[in-house]
Amino acid sequence: MNYGGPSRHVINLTACLQKYGYETRLLVGIPESAEGSMLELAHSCGVAPAIVARLDRPVMPLSDFAAFQQIVREIRSFRPHIVHTHTTKAGILGRLAAVLCGVPAIFHTYHGFIFSGYFSQPVSQLIVGVERFLAGTTDRLITLTPSLAGELSQRLGLNGSRKVETISLGLNLNKNLMTPRRSTGWRKSLNLSEDHFLVGIVARLVPVKNHALLFNAIAELSEKMPWLHLAVIGGGELDLALKNLASSLGMSQKIHFCGLVNNIEDVYADLDLLVLSSKNEGTPVVIIEALASGCPVAATNVGGVAEVLESGNAGFLLANDQQGFISGLAVAIDNAAEAAAKLSDEFRQKWAEKYSVQTLAERIDTIYRKTLKLRGVDD
Repeated sequence: MNYGGPSRHVINLTACLQKYGYETRLLVGIPESAEGSMLELAHSCGVAPAIVARLDRPVMPLSDFAAFQQIVREIRSFRPHIVHTHTTKAGILGRLAAVLCGVPAIFHTYHGFIFSGYFSQPVSQLIVGVERFLAGTTDRLITLTPSLAGELSQRLGLNGSRKVETISLGLNLNKNLMTPRRSTGWRKSLNLSEDHFLVGIVARLVPVKNHALLFNAIAELSEKMPWLHLAVIGGGELDLALKNLASSLGMSQKIHFCGLVNNIEDVYADLDLLVLSSKNEGTPVVIIEALASGCPVAATNVGGVAEVLESGNAGFLLANDQQGFISGLAVAIDNAAEAAAKLSDEFRQKWAEKYSVQTLAERIDTIYRKTLKLRGVDD
């Protein structure tokens, strides 16, 4: 339940499924304090998550076993017809518990390309082995993009299998649609005027987001573009290290650390360009939100980014190497105004419909009911 796309997706899906007649129970770990919590959002949507106290990101056998035991107890108490897991650790423990408890239908959603960029090589190899085993116990493996489905099928030896299904993220983008460009005055909190060009990165402050690549690019480009500034929105383990990096680059007055921002649509409305410098991504929610807000986007061409940006038609795709990234970012900055003009009200409305919660819930409901019918379970 830390700030991020998977948390929003799960909250929205859980809330919407209740409208389809499902009785749901959402089990979650405790969010990393530095990364912010979305538990408040869950409660505002009518979802009351049950906390699995020892469910955490790092691999810790004793804590993982304790979390597994609690999940088993929850399943035996609730006796669900369906268990649907999300993200790596919860997906492994949740599906093992579901198998142990004899749950009729089991589903798992992959929110990103988990086999590279997130874990060390030995851990990644272990995850592949575990995921191959669990694939045999899971009725459907759901991915957010076709490319992720292709990699998953290849990695898990599922080529030709109908187990893998692609369903887009489900998000509530109404606030993004309702907030006009340049209407919030958010940049004034940074003491910036309309004459400044404000780049923003909305991401957890963790290694995979590769903020250092962007910081170095801003430092080099600002020599020729003195009006250029960067807003860093988010929290995480690298907060102090990145502040030190900004200082060492002589960019403390140009790189603004904003922490966690609740009304993120206000940020998008005032940014000239949203940038992601990630080493790896699944389906970045911030890209979807920014485009729904009419904010141009530039992002490294990794994971599912190219598919979200429609091969560059909806935004700028950047290289991963330093000089390629800098050159691409310079082009994006020079053409940001033209890109923003293309993000019309009509585009934004169609974009929001593509990633709507309603579309997600309808697809998931159909899959659930088909699987339950095959298992001989009445609706």
